[in-house]
Amino acid sequence: MKKVKIFSVLLAIVMLITTFSACGGNKVKKNDIVGQWYASDGEMEIDVRKDGTYDDGGYGTGTWKYLDDGVTIEFKDFYGSTKKTTVVKDEYGYSIYNGRYYRDEYPAEKLTNNNTNSNSGSVNGNENNNLSNEVSTGTQKITVDAFAGISYEITGISPYCKISINNSGCSADAQQRVTYKLDKEYYANGETAVITASVISYKAKDGNNEYILKNEQSTYSVSNQPEYIKTIDKTIISTIQNELDDYVTTSVANAVKAGQGGWMVSNLLGCNVSSEMKSVNSIKQGDIYLSVLKLNKDPNSRYKNMISFTYQAAYTGKYKSGNVYCTINAVNVVKYPDGTIKWGTKNTDDLDFVAEGTENGGMENCVTTLIMCNSSDYNISKVTL
Repeated sequence: MKKVKIFSVLLAIVMLITTFSACGGNKVKKNDIVGQWYASDGEMEIDVRKDGTYDDGGYGTGTWKYLDDGVTIEFKDFYGSTKKTTVVKDEYGYSIYNGRYYRDEYPAEKLTNNNTNSNSGSVNGNENNNLSNEVSTGTQKITVDAFAGISYEITGISPYCKISINNSGCSADAQQRVTYKLDKEYYANGETAVITASVISYKAKDGNNEYILKNEQSTYSVSNQPEYIKTIDKTIISTIQNELDDYVTTSVANAVKAGQGGWMVSNLLGCNVSSEMKSVNSIKQGDIYLSVLKLNKDPNSRYKNMISFTYQAAYTGKYKSGNVYCTINAVNVVKYPDGTIKWGTKNTDDLDFVAEGTENGGMENCVTTLIMCNSSDYNISKVTL
C-alpha cells in the first residue's frame, strides 16, 4: 500500500513539472487524479472525451482533481481559492469550466470513478461504487421569455434613427443568457424593426438545465420621430426665409463695412470680391433647390439635406463693379413631430447658413457648379410651390 501511495505522489509531481512547461492543450487520462494548468489569466477549462482524455485549455495557474466520488471536481487557483463543481453528462460529452459545464463535439460515455473496483460489487463498504457514479442524462428544459419586460429607446433623426434595447426589466435568465440583434442599423418613420434574440452559446446549459427561448423574434415600429425633410411646402420655405432675410441683410452690411474700412477683399453672400466695396446696388433672389442625401450614401455625411436659395447681387467697388451669383443653403433641415422646423451645420438649433458664390458665368453656371455638382450623392430637384 505504501508503494502505491509513493507512486501516486511521484506521479503527481511528474505531472506538475510536465504541465507547467506548456500553456494548455495537453491530453492526459482522466484516471490521473491531479491536473495543473498555467497561463496568463485565471480561468480553467476541461473538455472530457469519449476515449477518457481531455483537453486542458485553461488559463491561469492552479490545480484541479477528482474528489472521492468520482463525479466532482475541485479547482484550486494559485492564490489558494477553491471551487467545486459537479461533472455533468449530456449526449455530446463532458466539459467542466469553473463551475459550469459545456458540451463538446465528441460523443460521451459515462464518467467513471477513479477508485472503482471492477471485480467486486462493494468497494470500501459502498455497495454501488461499481456502478461508476454515472450522472443522470435527464435534461430539464427551461423556457426563457426574451421579450417580456423589454423596452426600446430611439435616438437620431429619421431616416437615421437608431434603436437601443434595454432588457433590464426582463427576467434574470433573459438578462444573463440572451443577446439581441436588430435587422439593420438605421430606421425611418413608418418602418418596423425586427429584433432577434438568441441564447448565449456558453450559457445555453447549466447543470442539467437547458435554456430555450419562448420566441426568437419580436418587432418594434418606429414613428413620431424628428425627420430630415425630403419634400418642401410653403411653411418650410417661409420659416427659413425669415431667418434668411436677416442673414442676407447682415452679409451685405458687413461686406460694405469692410470695403469702406479699406479691406481689399470683401465677402458678399459667400463670394470673395477683390475690390474695396463701396455699395451693393441690388439683390435678386432666384430659384430654390432641394437636395436630399441618397439612402445608399454614407449616413455620416455632414449634410443630410440642403435647401439652396440662389441670389444675384450687383455691387460697386473702388477698383471695379460687377455681380456675384451665389447659393445660400439651409442644411440638415428637420421637421419635428410638433411641426417645428429647425436646421444647422452642427446642431439643428443653430439656424445658420452655408453660402457659396462666384463672379463668373452667371446664374446658370452658379447652379451647375455649386448645386448640381452634388448629384452623385444627392437627389436634387427645383422647388415649385
